Amino acid sequence: MNFVNIVEDTDFLSDNQKAIIREVTLGAEFPWYWSNQQTEEISEGYLFHQLLTRPEVGENNQSKVNSSSYDFFISLLDSFCRKNNIEYHEVLRASVNCVFPCNAKTSPIHEDHAFEHNQLIIYLNDSPTSRTLIFNKNNKKIKSVKATQFKGIFFPNLPHAVQYPTEKERRVTAIFTFR
Repeated sequence: MNFVNIVEDTDFLSDNQKAIIREVTLGAEFPWYWSNQQTEEISEGYLFHQLLTRPEVGENNQSKVNSSSYDFFISLLDSFCRKNNIEYHEVLRASVNCVFPCNAKTSPIHEDHAFEHNQLIIYLNDSPTSRTLIFNKNNKKIKSVKATQFKGIFFPNLPHAVQYPTEKERRVTAIFTFR
């Protein structure tokens, strides 16, 4: 069996970063945008705040900063990577996503890009009935991660899915892809 580097960490954010997440990101004035579907495969609608566009949709296949909140969220990525000795040289995509209970129990299994990348998901709130499901390349589940506030989960470009909340709650995550 091949070793897969999956890193979970619950203690990498500063008190100041946590306060900004609680008061600003989860507050009433953080700007959210509606999308009728999450990807071509995922037809459920959701709220998002795009920090950095996907390179696949950008001019000359280049990502573009799309939010004044970008620098703050990159500080979260940097905190996780510094604490866990993970190096990166390029952020490909960054977004804050908010999903709710919906008709589907889980999203389709998917990868965020069709090329090599790493992924970090940071849970910005507790969502006790929601999980991230990570699969090997044969779509066999290898990890189930509970959405616990301020936990980060790092993994290489593996297929994964969202287990949507089942209660009257939301799941808010910061998602980064990078290499």
